[in-house]
Amino acid sequence: MSYYSILGLPFNSSSTQIREAYKAAALKYHPDKSSSDDNTSHFQQINEAYQTLRDKDKRARYDKSIGIDTDVLKNTYFDQKPRKKMDIQIDNMWNQWGK
Repeated sequence: MSYYSILGLPFNSSSTQIREAYKAAALKYHPDKSSSDDNTSHFQQINEAYQTLRDKDKRARYDKSIGIDTDVLKNTYFDQKPRKKMDIQIDNMWNQWGK
């Protein structure tokens, strides 16, 4: 399972989207919220995914290791918030394609 799928994100997610997905998943699976062993291991996976994806260098190495060409995506949507309707439509298209 990829770090992106652990957080429920497409591979072209911005750092803001990664942070928001991490916060939501961490709240849902935090060991203090539930004592299930499954939740504890899933919470550890969420933390590992976030630690890798939040750091640009680690993320680039990870993307390369799973076959994502970040050079192609470098000038697209990393660290940008969609502002226009067309940007949102393109983001939706990327999200569908990435899953």
